[in-house]
Amino acid sequence: MNVVSKSANDRQETRVIRSEEPVRYVCLFPEAENVHLVKDVGMMPAVLSERWEVDASLVCLDRGQEFPYLEALGQKLSIRRLENDERYRPGGKMSNSVRAFLREAARDIDVLQLFHFTKESVETARFFTRLNPDGLVYLKLDISPDNFLKDLSSMGGTWNLPHHWFLASVPTVLSAETELALRVFVQRYPLCKSKTILLPNGYDDGWLGKQGHLEGLRDAKEKLLITVGRIGTEPKNSEFLLDSLRSLDLGEWRVALIGPIEESFQSTIDKFFEERPDLVGKVVFTGNLQNRDELYGWYRRAKVFCLTSRWESFCLAMVDALAFGCWLATTPVASANDLTGNGIAGTVFSDRTELSLFLNSCFTGAFDPSSRFDAIVEHGRSFAWSRICDQLADRINANARRQILRPRVQLGIAAA
Repeated sequence: MNVVSKSANDRQETRVIRSEEPVRYVCLFPEAENVHLVKDVGMMPAVLSERWEVDASLVCLDRGQEFPYLEALGQKLSIRRLENDERYRPGGKMSNSVRAFLREAARDIDVLQLFHFTKESVETARFFTRLNPDGLVYLKLDISPDNFLKDLSSMGGTWNLPHHWFLASVPTVLSAETELALRVFVQRYPLCKSKTILLPNGYDDGWLGKQGHLEGLRDAKEKLLITVGRIGTEPKNSEFLLDSLRSLDLGEWRVALIGPIEESFQSTIDKFFEERPDLVGKVVFTGNLQNRDELYGWYRRAKVFCLTSRWESFCLAMVDALAFGCWLATTPVASANDLTGNGIAGTVFSDRTELSLFLNSCFTGAFDPSSRFDAIVEHGRSFAWSRICDQLADRINANARRQILRPRVQLGIAAA
């Protein structure tokens, strides 16, 4: 055990570092399901555990759910199930099961990761820090700039002000996913500015690399445009893409709409092919692809990824597309500017005319997305989970009152 003292405002601060033990990192997400293991909920603690001296666990309510994706994470993450709380509602009051868990385990937790800026997350953070004043809370805000101020207004000023002071005064790291979300949050909570950082969502560069999916990407590219998601749902706005294709000559290009198809959308598909029978076989609907290797095979071959959503939180499908060197064409969803790099790796369009013009430039050869391949891949590295988690570890080290995260391997620690 080492004891480190340093001067701070003429006072001596003593910090105890347990040099033999890994940091105990708990990701608390009561409603966790299997799919969350390959999103931020599972990936952040798992990648931290792989790259840093971290003992990581995911804590959730036991609702009989299975976690088959856990096997792919190896020994990097464990799961602890709490007694199910039928009265629990995400964003509301802290679950009684979570409260009991923290009473038992809080003193043994170095870092507690929470999600979303809600009454539940702040109440949980307060309860944890009362039980363990030296523990650090990492709050992944996941805020939508469009809804953030409206949500705060509904909570009321008496809720906002004390929690502003609380978050600013205890060991915390807060992160926003986009530049816009970061600006909006720190404008509303200026005392938290020094503790709030930009951390986007990412792609699993470790797994993709081990599987060989990222090898030989440039040579794998075809004249192929893909979109991935639940085809025909209101948010995905799939008819936008079909309407934009309706009057175009695809030339040597193909278009693939990948994902489960809403039953109500089948009539729209039928009408599209009735009007354009020549596009049968050139515009394809794959249905749901549960095999990740098959899905990533489409990403490998695609030159363009198109998103026509009316709204999105961050859009992990576009993050994956960047990893595979795809040019992005997207509506102005919340993460559009961050993911396209303001034009480095993609195009933002606002109506069908703009999308049709872009698509036509690809189909006629006036614009070759492959000419931007190197820039896309370089920009995409900013969204690798390894890089994101190294940045988080650096900030935890800077803000924690006790226990320093140590790298398991030579990292060139935490690229900015």
